[in-house]
Amino acid sequence: EHGDLQGGRRFLLAADDHSGKGEPTLYNYLQQRRAEKNLLEGTRLLYVGATRAVRRLLLTASLGTDPRTGALRPPPARSLLSPIWDTCQQQVVSHDPAQLPAPASLPAQRPLTRLRKLPVAMAPAPQAQSGGNVPDRAANLTERSVGTVVHLALEELSARAILPEQVSDSDRQRWRAQLVRLGLWGDGLAAATAEVEQSVLTTLAAGGAGRWLLGSGHRQAHSEWALTSVDPEGAIRELVIDRSFIDAATGLRWLIDYKNSRPAPGQSLEDFLAGQGAAYREQLLRYRRALRELGPEPLRCALYFTALGHLHHLPELDLASLAQPHADV
Repeated sequence: EHGDLQGGRRFLLAADDHSGKGEPTLYNYLQQRRAEKNLLEGTRLLYVGATRAVRRLLLTASLGTDPRTGALRPPPARSLLSPIWDTCQQQVVSHDPAQLPAPASLPAQRPLTRLRKLPVAMAPAPQAQSGGNVPDRAANLTERSVGTVVHLALEELSARAILPEQVSDSDRQRWRAQLVRLGLWGDGLAAATAEVEQSVLTTLAAGGAGRWLLGSGHRQAHSEWALTSVDPEGAIRELVIDRSFIDAATGLRWLIDYKNSRPAPGQSLEDFLAGQGAAYREQLLRYRRALRELGPEPLRCALYFTALGHLHHLPELDLASLAQPHADV
Protein backbone atom coordinates (compact mmCIF):
# COMPACT_ATOMS: atom_id res chain seq x y z
CA GLU A 1 0.00 0.00 0.00
CA HIS A 2 1.26 3.54 -0.78
CA GLY A 3 0.08 7.13 -1.12
CA ASP A 4 -0.64 8.73 -4.52
CA LEU A 5 -0.29 12.37 -5.59
CA GLN A 6 -3.79 13.19 -4.34
CA GLY A 7 -3.06 11.84 -0.86
CA GLY A 8 -5.12 8.71 -1.30
CA ARG A 9 -4.07 5.18 -0.38
CA ARG A 10 -3.40 2.63 -3.08
CA PHE A 11 -2.30 -0.98 -3.11
CA LEU A 12 1.06 -1.87 -4.60
CA LEU A 13 0.43 -5.59 -4.52
CA ALA A 14 -2.77 -7.31 -3.51
CA ALA A 15 -4.62 -10.54 -4.03
CA ASP A 16 -6.35 -10.95 -7.38
CA ASP A 17 -9.89 -9.64 -7.09
CA HIS A 18 -10.87 -11.12 -10.45
CA SER A 19 -11.28 -7.69 -12.02
CA GLY A 20 -12.92 -7.60 -15.36
CA LYS A 21 -11.26 -7.05 -18.68
CA GLY A 22 -9.74 -3.58 -19.09
CA GLU A 23 -9.14 -3.00 -15.40
CA PRO A 24 -5.74 -1.55 -14.33
CA THR A 25 -2.89 -4.04 -14.30
CA LEU A 26 0.52 -4.05 -12.66
CA TYR A 27 2.06 -2.96 -15.98
CA ASN A 28 -0.30 0.02 -16.20
CA TYR A 29 0.49 0.91 -12.61
CA LEU A 30 4.26 0.97 -13.25
CA GLN A 31 3.75 3.05 -16.38
CA GLN A 32 1.67 5.55 -14.40
CA ARG A 33 4.30 5.77 -11.68
CA ARG A 34 6.96 6.46 -14.31
CA ALA A 35 4.81 9.27 -15.77
CA GLU A 36 4.34 10.77 -12.31
CA LYS A 37 8.09 10.64 -11.72
CA ASN A 38 8.76 12.49 -14.99
CA LEU A 39 6.11 15.09 -14.10
CA LEU A 40 7.71 15.75 -10.71
CA GLU A 41 11.16 16.01 -12.28
CA GLY A 42 9.84 18.55 -14.81
CA THR A 43 8.28 20.58 -12.01
CA ARG A 44 11.58 20.55 -10.15
CA LEU A 45 13.45 21.82 -13.22
CA LEU A 46 10.88 24.59 -13.71
CA TYR A 47 11.25 25.63 -10.08
CA VAL A 48 15.05 25.71 -10.29
CA GLY A 49 14.95 27.83 -13.45
CA ALA A 50 12.23 30.23 -12.25
CA THR A 51 13.85 30.94 -8.87
CA ARG A 52 17.00 32.20 -10.60
CA ALA A 53 15.17 35.42 -11.56
CA VAL A 54 16.31 38.51 -9.62
CA ARG A 55 13.63 41.16 -10.37
CA ARG A 56 11.31 39.84 -13.05
CA LEU A 57 10.38 36.48 -14.51
CA LEU A 58 9.04 36.17 -18.04
CA LEU A 59 7.89 32.79 -19.32
CA THR A 60 7.06 32.22 -22.97
CA ALA A 61 5.25 29.34 -24.60
CA SER A 62 3.85 28.44 -27.98
CA LEU A 63 0.22 27.33 -27.53
CA GLY A 64 -2.49 26.37 -29.94
CA THR A 65 -5.99 27.91 -30.02
CA ASP A 66 -9.43 26.40 -30.17
CA PRO A 67 -10.69 27.09 -33.72
CA ARG A 68 -14.27 27.52 -32.48
CA THR A 69 -13.79 29.77 -29.47
CA GLY A 70 -10.33 31.21 -30.16
CA ALA A 71 -9.29 30.44 -26.57
CA LEU A 72 -5.86 29.12 -25.81
CA ARG A 73 -5.58 25.39 -25.50
CA PRO A 74 -3.98 23.98 -22.33
CA PRO A 75 -0.33 22.95 -22.75
CA PRO A 76 0.51 19.25 -23.18
CA ALA A 77 0.48 17.28 -19.96
CA ARG A 78 4.20 16.46 -20.26
CA SER A 79 5.30 20.06 -20.80
CA LEU A 80 6.98 22.20 -18.13
CA LEU A 81 4.07 24.66 -18.26
CA SER A 82 1.40 22.08 -17.48
CA PRO A 83 1.93 21.84 -13.67
CA ILE A 84 1.42 25.62 -13.21
CA TRP A 85 -1.12 26.22 -15.96
CA ASP A 86 -4.12 26.42 -13.64
CA THR A 87 -2.37 29.13 -11.62
CA CYS A 88 -0.91 31.30 -14.37
CA GLN A 89 -3.38 31.00 -17.24
CA GLN A 90 -5.21 34.15 -16.12
CA GLN A 91 -1.95 36.12 -16.45
CA VAL A 92 -1.15 34.91 -19.94
CA VAL A 93 -0.86 37.60 -22.60
CA SER A 94 -1.53 36.28 -26.08
CA HIS A 95 0.32 37.65 -29.10
CA ASP A 96 -0.52 37.07 -32.72
CA PRO A 97 2.13 35.24 -34.75
CA ALA A 98 4.63 37.62 -36.27
CA GLN A 99 4.31 38.11 -39.98
CA LEU A 100 7.59 37.87 -41.84
CA PRO A 101 8.08 40.64 -44.36
CA ALA A 102 7.92 39.59 -47.96
CA PRO A 103 11.35 39.42 -49.54
CA ALA A 104 12.16 42.53 -51.48
CA SER A 105 12.28 42.00 -55.17
CA LEU A 106 15.82 42.24 -56.44
CA PRO A 107 16.58 43.99 -59.68
CA ALA A 108 17.50 41.73 -62.51
CA GLN A 109 21.25 41.31 -62.77
CA ARG A 110 22.90 42.53 -65.90
CA PRO A 111 24.74 39.86 -67.85
CA LEU A 112 28.51 39.86 -67.47
CA THR A 113 30.16 41.51 -70.44
CA ARG A 114 33.36 39.78 -71.57
CA LEU A 115 35.83 42.11 -73.25
CA ARG A 116 38.15 39.36 -74.41
CA LYS A 117 38.52 35.67 -73.72
CA LEU A 118 42.13 34.75 -73.09
CA PRO A 119 43.47 31.25 -73.72
CA VAL A 120 44.13 29.10 -70.68
CA ALA A 121 47.79 29.29 -69.76
CA MET A 122 49.19 25.85 -69.01
CA ALA A 123 52.40 25.90 -66.97
CA PRO A 124 54.90 23.28 -68.10
CA ALA A 125 55.48 20.43 -65.69
CA PRO A 126 58.68 20.95 -63.70
CA GLN A 127 61.55 18.76 -64.69
CA ALA A 128 62.66 16.11 -62.25
CA GLN A 129 65.50 17.38 -60.13
CA SER A 130 68.43 15.25 -59.12
CA GLY A 131 68.52 15.58 -55.37
CA GLY A 132 72.24 15.19 -55.00
CA ASN A 133 72.58 11.41 -55.02
CA VAL A 134 69.33 10.86 -53.12
CA PRO A 135 67.95 7.47 -54.29
CA ASP A 136 64.27 6.87 -54.82
CA ARG A 137 62.68 5.41 -51.71
CA ALA A 138 60.95 2.55 -53.50
CA ALA A 139 63.94 1.79 -55.72
CA ASN A 140 66.38 1.29 -52.83
CA LEU A 141 64.05 -0.57 -50.48
CA THR A 142 66.11 -3.76 -50.74
CA GLU A 143 69.37 -1.92 -50.15
CA ARG A 144 68.03 -0.10 -47.09
CA SER A 145 66.45 -3.25 -45.68
CA VAL A 146 69.65 -5.25 -46.07
CA GLY A 147 71.62 -2.51 -44.35
CA THR A 148 69.16 -2.42 -41.45
CA VAL A 149 69.25 -6.18 -40.91
CA VAL A 150 73.05 -6.32 -41.19
CA HIS A 151 73.27 -3.67 -38.46
CA LEU A 152 70.96 -5.77 -36.26
CA ALA A 153 72.97 -8.92 -36.97
CA LEU A 154 76.29 -7.30 -36.04
CA GLU A 155 74.77 -5.85 -32.88
CA GLU A 156 73.60 -9.33 -31.85
CA LEU A 157 77.01 -10.87 -32.65
CA SER A 158 78.84 -8.23 -30.62
CA ALA A 159 76.92 -9.37 -27.52
CA ARG A 160 78.23 -12.94 -27.77
CA ALA A 161 81.17 -14.00 -25.63
CA ILE A 162 82.58 -16.12 -28.47
CA LEU A 163 82.05 -15.25 -32.13
CA PRO A 164 80.92 -18.15 -34.35
CA GLU A 165 82.73 -19.24 -37.48
CA GLN A 166 79.51 -19.78 -39.47
CA VAL A 167 75.89 -18.67 -39.34
CA SER A 168 73.13 -20.97 -38.13
CA ASP A 169 69.69 -21.79 -39.49
CA SER A 170 68.13 -19.78 -36.64
CA ASP A 171 70.21 -16.78 -37.77
CA ARG A 172 68.88 -17.11 -41.31
CA GLN A 173 65.29 -17.46 -40.12
CA ARG A 174 65.63 -14.38 -37.90
CA TRP A 175 67.10 -12.28 -40.72
CA ARG A 176 64.40 -13.44 -43.12
CA ALA A 177 61.64 -12.52 -40.64
CA GLN A 178 63.19 -9.09 -40.15
CA LEU A 179 63.33 -8.51 -43.91
CA VAL A 180 59.68 -9.54 -44.24
CA ARG A 181 58.71 -6.97 -41.62
CA LEU A 182 60.58 -4.36 -43.65
CA GLY A 183 58.41 -5.11 -46.69
CA LEU A 184 60.41 -7.59 -48.79
CA TRP A 185 58.90 -10.70 -50.34
CA GLY A 186 59.34 -13.21 -53.17
CA ASP A 187 62.58 -13.28 -55.11
CA GLY A 188 63.68 -9.99 -53.57
CA LEU A 189 63.36 -11.51 -50.10
CA ALA A 190 65.50 -14.51 -51.01
CA ALA A 191 68.18 -12.32 -52.60
CA ALA A 192 68.23 -9.95 -49.63
CA THR A 193 68.54 -12.82 -47.15
CA ALA A 194 71.51 -14.18 -49.10
CA GLU A 195 73.11 -10.72 -49.15
CA VAL A 196 72.75 -10.35 -45.38
CA GLU A 197 74.30 -13.78 -44.86
CA GLN A 198 77.21 -12.96 -47.16
CA SER A 199 77.94 -9.70 -45.32
CA VAL A 200 77.88 -11.46 -41.95
CA LEU A 201 80.14 -14.28 -43.19
CA THR A 202 82.57 -11.74 -44.61
CA THR A 203 82.64 -9.95 -41.25
CA LEU A 204 83.24 -13.22 -39.40
CA ALA A 205 86.07 -14.31 -41.70
CA ALA A 206 89.14 -15.47 -39.81
CA GLY A 207 91.86 -12.85 -39.51
CA GLY A 208 89.61 -10.04 -40.75
CA ALA A 209 88.85 -6.68 -39.19
CA GLY A 210 85.27 -7.75 -38.49
CA ARG A 211 86.15 -10.32 -35.85
CA TRP A 212 88.41 -7.78 -34.15
CA LEU A 213 85.83 -4.97 -33.95
CA LEU A 214 83.05 -7.34 -32.78
CA GLY A 215 85.25 -9.12 -30.24
CA SER A 216 84.40 -9.17 -26.55
CA GLY A 217 87.88 -8.24 -25.31
CA HIS A 218 87.43 -4.46 -25.63
CA ARG A 219 86.65 -2.00 -22.85
CA GLN A 220 83.59 0.24 -22.79
CA ALA A 221 82.21 -1.48 -25.90
CA HIS A 222 78.87 -0.31 -27.31
CA SER A 223 76.84 -1.33 -30.35
CA GLU A 224 74.04 0.86 -31.76
CA TRP A 225 74.91 3.39 -29.05
CA ALA A 226 72.20 6.05 -28.68
CA LEU A 227 73.55 9.44 -27.57
CA THR A 228 72.16 12.97 -27.27
CA SER A 229 74.47 15.88 -28.05
CA VAL A 230 74.36 19.63 -28.59
CA ASP A 231 76.05 20.86 -31.77
CA PRO A 232 78.05 24.13 -32.01
CA GLU A 233 74.89 25.98 -33.11
CA GLY A 234 73.06 24.87 -29.96
CA ALA A 235 70.78 22.36 -31.68
CA ILE A 236 70.02 19.10 -29.88
CA ARG A 237 70.84 16.00 -31.94
CA GLU A 238 69.92 12.36 -31.37
CA LEU A 239 72.75 10.10 -32.57
CA VAL A 240 73.22 6.34 -32.93
CA ILE A 241 76.83 5.14 -33.17
CA ASP A 242 77.13 1.70 -34.76
CA ARG A 243 80.19 0.56 -32.80
CA SER A 244 82.55 2.16 -30.30
CA PHE A 245 85.07 0.69 -27.86
CA ILE A 246 88.47 1.20 -26.27
CA ASP A 247 91.01 -1.25 -27.63
CA ALA A 248 92.48 -3.03 -24.62
CA ALA A 249 95.81 -3.52 -26.40
CA THR A 250 96.45 0.09 -27.51
CA GLY A 251 94.15 2.22 -25.32
CA LEU A 252 92.65 3.86 -28.43
CA ARG A 253 88.94 4.62 -28.55
CA TRP A 254 87.47 3.61 -31.90
CA LEU A 255 84.42 5.19 -33.50
CA ILE A 256 83.17 2.95 -36.31
CA ASP A 257 80.24 3.46 -38.66
CA TYR A 258 78.93 0.49 -40.67
CA LYS A 259 78.29 0.76 -44.40
CA ASN A 260 76.95 -2.00 -46.61
CA SER A 261 77.84 -0.32 -49.91
CA ARG A 262 80.45 -1.55 -52.39
CA PRO A 263 82.29 -0.12 -55.43
CA ALA A 264 80.30 0.42 -58.60
CA PRO A 265 81.22 -1.73 -61.61
CA GLY A 266 84.56 -0.51 -62.96
CA GLN A 267 85.29 1.68 -59.91
CA SER A 268 88.57 1.13 -58.11
CA LEU A 269 88.59 0.43 -54.39
CA GLU A 270 90.76 3.51 -53.82
CA ASP A 271 88.30 5.84 -55.54
CA PHE A 272 85.38 4.18 -53.76
CA LEU A 273 86.92 4.63 -50.32
CA ALA A 274 87.84 8.24 -51.03
CA GLY A 275 84.28 9.03 -52.09
CA GLN A 276 82.75 7.30 -49.07
CA GLY A 277 85.11 9.08 -46.69
CA ALA A 278 84.13 12.45 -48.13
CA ALA A 279 80.41 11.59 -48.13
CA TYR A 280 80.29 10.61 -44.45
CA ARG A 281 82.89 13.00 -43.04
CA GLU A 282 80.31 15.37 -41.51
CA GLN A 283 78.45 12.46 -39.96
CA LEU A 284 81.62 11.18 -38.30
CA LEU A 285 82.42 14.69 -37.07
CA ARG A 286 79.04 14.84 -35.32
CA TYR A 287 79.75 11.49 -33.69
CA ARG A 288 83.22 12.63 -32.69
CA ARG A 289 81.84 15.76 -31.00
CA ALA A 290 79.53 13.56 -28.94
CA LEU A 291 82.41 11.29 -27.82
CA ARG A 292 85.21 13.77 -27.24
CA GLU A 293 84.25 14.55 -23.62
CA LEU A 294 83.73 10.96 -22.48
CA GLY A 295 87.37 10.31 -21.62
CA PRO A 296 91.00 11.27 -22.27
CA GLU A 297 91.68 8.41 -24.69
CA PRO A 298 92.90 9.23 -28.20
CA LEU A 299 90.24 8.68 -30.82
CA ARG A 300 90.22 6.94 -34.19
CA CYS A 301 87.38 7.23 -36.73
CA ALA A 302 86.67 4.59 -39.36
CA LEU A 303 84.09 3.24 -41.78
CA TYR A 304 83.57 -0.52 -41.84
CA PHE A 305 82.22 -1.93 -45.11
CA THR A 306 80.37 -5.10 -44.19
CA ALA A 307 80.07 -6.46 -47.73
CA LEU A 308 83.84 -6.07 -48.24
CA GLY A 309 85.09 -6.88 -44.75
CA HIS A 310 87.22 -3.73 -44.99
CA LEU A 311 87.91 -1.23 -42.17
CA HIS A 312 88.66 2.20 -43.67
CA HIS A 313 90.49 4.38 -41.16
CA LEU A 314 90.24 8.16 -41.68
CA PRO A 315 93.44 9.54 -40.11
CA GLU A 316 92.46 13.16 -40.77
CA LEU A 317 89.74 12.78 -38.12
CA ASP A 318 92.04 11.35 -35.44
CA LEU A 319 92.30 13.02 -32.04
CA ALA A 320 95.42 12.61 -29.95
CA SER A 321 93.25 13.04 -26.85
CA LEU A 322 89.57 13.65 -26.32
CA ALA A 323 90.45 16.13 -23.58
CA GLN A 324 92.77 18.35 -25.58
CA PRO A 325 91.39 21.37 -27.48
CA HIS A 326 90.99 20.81 -31.20
CA ALA A 327 89.17 22.17 -34.22
CA ASP A 328 86.75 20.22 -36.40
CA VAL A 329 88.62 19.77 -39.65
